[in-house]
Amino acid sequence: MTNSVNTNVSAIVALQSLNRTNADLAKVQKRVSTGFRVSDATDDGAAFAVAQGLRSGVKGYEAVNERLSASKGLLSVTSSGLQNISDTLGEARKVLTKLADGSLGTAERTQYNTDYAALKVEVQNYANQSSFNGVNLLVGTATTAIIYTSAGGTFNLVAQDTLAGATAGMAAVATAAAAATLLAGGFATYETAVGTSLSTVGGYTRSVTNQDNFTKILADATVQGIGNIVDADLAKESARLQSLQIRQQLGTQSLSIANQAPGALLSLFQN
Repeated sequence: MTNSVNTNVSAIVALQSLNRTNADLAKVQKRVSTGFRVSDATDDGAAFAVAQGLRSGVKGYEAVNERLSASKGLLSVTSSGLQNISDTLGEARKVLTKLADGSLGTAERTQYNTDYAALKVEVQNYANQSSFNGVNLLVGTATTAIIYTSAGGTFNLVAQDTLAGATAGMAAVATAAAAATLLAGGFATYETAVGTSLSTVGGYTRSVTNQDNFTKILADATVQGIGNIVDADLAKESARLQSLQIRQQLGTQSLSIANQAPGALLSLFQN
């Protein structure tokens, strides 16, 4: 090696080593402070892009879960309304059966007809009041499409037209014969329709609940996958941080020693 005061090779080498150590130390300090091995595109562009795509997917899952939860509220209200209607129809059948008895006196028939009419109003009120966020599945036959997947897939909830069914199913009966006819015909048909609606809404509820749970599992798995890609192993980074800090100290000392080397050449020119 040439001894020169113009070019200090040892100092250049020591400085290069120190710069590399400082750069590595900056990376480790960034990982320790953020908790991420890949916190932005400068750390690892490909991994960061993948992680960003997955994060977008998680937000989609969260949105789906939010809307499915709202749908569960709608279905809960609908199911409660149908249950109350079904219970009320049971009471109405008792009264209608009595009205089918030809031996009823005029006063009794009037009283039972009043009770029967009141029960019909109850059924209609339950149907009208079974609304959630402006949607009522017991009025009309409209289809409500709810978001089902983060890819935009939808699931249809079909309104059961329960309110309209009460008109024919619980028609007024003036005579015992009319009551008997209604019991075997329109009323029985309406009871069956309400039972079918209960089953249908129960199926909707099961499907929505299962999808809600599955979407949460997908979101959790995706979050775990993101962590595998970008999270830092803090135990390893802590050990590496201490190692680099020691290397930094040694590099600084080496550079200091190297910078003193040209001064030693002065001794060659002393008497």
